[in-house]
Amino acid sequence: MVQRQVRVAITCPDATEEDILRVCAIAEQRLMRLQQEPLTAKMVEEILGITGAERRRWSKDGRLPNAGHALFSQGRKQVGIFLYPPDAIRQLAKRLDTIADWRLRDKDPAFNRETPPPS
Repeated sequence: MVQRQVRVAITCPDATEEDILRVCAIAEQRLMRLQQEPLTAKMVEEILGITGAERRRWSKDGRLPNAGHALFSQGRKQVGIFLYPPDAIRQLAKRLDTIADWRLRDKDPAFNRETPPPS
């Protein structure tokens, strides 16, 4: 995941230092809330560089944590989308070796066999 720094310059000749600090505090609060918003499936696929099939498989078996789902109306029908926790996805993005291990595990038939119950 590539992080970019953005610099914004705003000219407000009539604003006091207190006004500017108040606006900056509000902007920072809103950005913090935005960082905590659950991620959509497409966002997760893009951030982690995974396919839709991988995301579905790893969500189903619990390797990829989810944050529930959201419903919205599209015409007369309701559509559901799965959501993912941003902190967990952020941590996975920092450890792409985990994704590589999951892919190897999925290719290895020994991992895909169910182990027989102990007798």
